[in-house]
Amino acid sequence: MLVIAFLSLIGIPPLVGFVGKLQLFFFVTIEGGYAWLAVVALANTVASLFYYLRVIGPAYFGKPAGRPAVLGPWSGAVMLATGASVIVFGLGAGGPPHAIWQRDDAPLKGRTSARGDAIRCSGTQKEPAATAGSLHSH
Repeated sequence: MLVIAFLSLIGIPPLVGFVGKLQLFFFVTIEGGYAWLAVVALANTVASLFYYLRVIGPAYFGKPAGRPAVLGPWSGAVMLATGASVIVFGLGAGGPPHAIWQRDDAPLKGRTSARGDAIRCSGTQKEPAATAGSLHSH
């Protein structure tokens, strides 16, 4: 389970971390006019791959230190139920991936990014606001 959590934090598809990073990279940074921040976040993701693999590698390829502990019979069932619930609730939080990109973004109507550009979501251009500072006036 720890390996699945690490892979999700890295952003490996089809795990929930991939959907979150995709939304962060695309909708927040690139659509908001901060492409440089997406590049920094992507570099951080690549760096995180190395320090997560430093934990995962010895766990699977290292020599065992001693006799491993044996868990009870219910531990496997609890692990499977917990993993399934994490996947179901994680994917269900935002709906199916196609619904994420087609969501209603009415609260963003008339808002602008820090550069003064109109905020765009779902591939449509929203009306520009009167001033660049209107994002913080609501």
